[in-house]
Amino acid sequence: MSTQKWPKPVIITTRFGANYLWHILAVAKISYDSEYADTYQLTINPDDLRYLQSKKSLLEFGAGEGGELSVFFTFIPAWLHLETDSQFQKYFDVLNDALRENSFSPVIDAFRYADWSDCFMAEFIKQTQSLVEHKNLIETADKLSDIYLRNMAAYRQTVWKQAQEELKQRAFELNQHFQETDYIYKWEQFLGILFAAKQYEIVLCYANKNGPDHNSLGYSGNLFY
Repeated sequence: MSTQKWPKPVIITTRFGANYLWHILAVAKISYDSEYADTYQLTINPDDLRYLQSKKSLLEFGAGEGGELSVFFTFIPAWLHLETDSQFQKYFDVLNDALRENSFSPVIDAFRYADWSDCFMAEFIKQTQSLVEHKNLIETADKLSDIYLRNMAAYRQTVWKQAQEELKQRAFELNQHFQETDYIYKWEQFLGILFAAKQYEIVLCYANKNGPDHNSLGYSGNLFY
């Protein structure tokens, strides 16, 4: 990526982790349906796919609303920039600890690099703190964690290479566009509000056609198809 010329740039990225999370939703037809589900149906174990679909109400989201586990299995791991198998393993381990301990602290303690003061995420945590007290979700979260981890290799091997190539080309084009104008400065001038982050990140997603778009990934990020 070329050197940024603006003090607070808008950057376009492609991330494995966020794309994998939305891949699960797309193939399981959670919150939306598209040809992506048929194209990549075989990348998720059939039994796992049936289980995901049976828990659809817990994982779906849209129009500002979401199932009880949607924040834990989509938005927080995407915001944390989880990219590797080991990072996902660590996250799901501490998530299950949080559910068992009736506290979100295990997740916060395990990912101290994250800015937990982020106003968007702080609100998420406030809203979901009560959910970790739901003991009935522990077994479901355990099974879902296993499913997300078990199907990651197939996605990386059969989907991500092609997806990444297409997304990288689009990211390059968009980054060139955002180099032309200081959009954050214009935003600040128009609204009379200081943008408090160092940059704004737009994550491109290969899997969310027909689904909820411009999904917030905290104060300084968003996910777009």
